[in-house]
Amino acid sequence: MENDYNVLLVVAQTPGFMAPQVRTLLHSGAQDLPAGLEEKLPSLAPVYPLYYGWFWPPRCNCNDKCCSESDLWTVEPSKETADLSAVNPLFGKLPPANEGYPAPTRPHVTSYYSNYGAQPGAKEYADLLIVNEALLGRVDTLSVLGLMVSKRTIGARLELESAMLPFWRQDDSARVEGSLGGDWPSRPVGSRAHATLALAKGVEAVETGFDTMRVFDAEARGYPDTKRTEVADGIIYDITMPSKGTGEPEHMFYYEFKTPLTPRVMYTSFY
Repeated sequence: MENDYNVLLVVAQTPGFMAPQVRTLLHSGAQDLPAGLEEKLPSLAPVYPLYYGWFWPPRCNCNDKCCSESDLWTVEPSKETADLSAVNPLFGKLPPANEGYPAPTRPHVTSYYSNYGAQPGAKEYADLLIVNEALLGRVDTLSVLGLMVSKRTIGARLELESAMLPFWRQDDSARVEGSLGGDWPSRPVGSRAHATLALAKGVEAVETGFDTMRVFDAEARGYPDTKRTEVADGIIYDITMPSKGTGEPEHMFYYEFKTPLTPRVMYTSFY
């Protein structure tokens, strides 16, 4: 994109303390709406977003003295993993039209998937004071630990700062098929944190989170059945995953950076 930027727009339309009442009102059904509001509903933006999370800024403008090279735009997975990736199209290229590939988006970390309010707990999350305050403008710093490559996804494995964890509402201890974690895994809060960079055809972005947990489980168990290759900036692990049924064992590749990247990201919501 020629012009790529974030816009933070705060419009004083509804006082913050009224937000929960307004959301309840707009989602209570047209028959309960005050006179004059029903016809305005089609012009109103959704009250609940698709998801909340942290977004990378646009590409660095190094004419600025505050410019930092430590961001995800400086990573080129297609160079590091060209012989390892089963993802098509190659990272960094637009997918063919109408071929089942998801539309490219700016890298982000989903803290909570609201699904426009349909997800259980969406109202409670939206009403959190820390969320409402953060949506007025909040910038955090996270760590990019490395890159993950499987036949489904290319993703960045991340580590959240402790101040970011109160916003985190992902199931870090979910059971993942084809993982070394077993049926009842126990993982620390935030261990699922990731940014999706590329997806295979027909694969949903949630799969990157599953691959992140597969890497965590392998690391927690000392990388059994794993080939380790040292490179200039880190280590590439060729991880052998348990076979599914009678199928062949699957391989995943994790490129662990010697020095994690530390980009600044902005908390916001996506509609």
